[in-house]
Amino acid sequence: MLLLACWWTAFGADDPPPHEPPTDEEATEEESEPEHASAPVAEEPAHEEPAPQEQSLMVGHFVEGTTAMLAVAVNRVDVARTHAQKIVDAEGAPEPLVAAAREVADCKKVSCASEAIGRMGSTCADCHLTSGQGPRPHDMGAIPGKDARERHIYAATFAWVGLITPKQPTLLMGLSNVVPPIDRDAVSNKVGQAADAFRASLADAVAAESLEDRGKAFGAVLEGCAACHEETLDTRERSRR
Repeated sequence: MLLLACWWTAFGADDPPPHEPPTDEEATEEESEPEHASAPVAEEPAHEEPAPQEQSLMVGHFVEGTTAMLAVAVNRVDVARTHAQKIVDAEGAPEPLVAAAREVADCKKVSCASEAIGRMGSTCADCHLTSGQGPRPHDMGAIPGKDARERHIYAATFAWVGLITPKQPTLLMGLSNVVPPIDRDAVSNKVGQAADAFRASLADAVAAESLEDRGKAFGAVLEGCAACHEETLDTRERSRR
């Protein structure tokens, strides 16, 4: 799956997409009926291979959910709602995932959508942990990317994969590398303040332990992403909205 190609296509960027994240089809969501999303995380649940048809279905959910997450990060709630609705409308989608995706699809503001995305991520994680059927991401030892912009996007994707799998090392790697280099002397005071708030939200996300808390913290990080991007949008990007 061309995950970051989906990002470029959805948001109309002029540059070509970077190479695909190494998670690929392994980073999927498996069917389960979790009771709640607040249990402590066990990092390596017993794993069972899903049927091919089910695996293909969950790969689709992963792509839609990840695209929705990246959309919220750049203030495109409209795009996030569209992709979340695709999960809601998908035949055979697990009910907990459908309910979580519906929350995203119903949001009209970044604050709502970021929180809902975080809850959807913890719902995915709880399902994978409860069922023992989840993605097994590989080649996640380092953040790829040819420049700071690509590494920033990959790091956000790593954090998301770490949240939903759930794999704490992958989550922490993403969170630790997602802050883009910012020259405080070259940016406005508002951008600097947004960057500082973003870093504070990252610290909370790193400290979170339960699935529920990680989802909440990820939502706050996502809202921080959106705030920083909002302050750094250039005139051309603003005219597209």
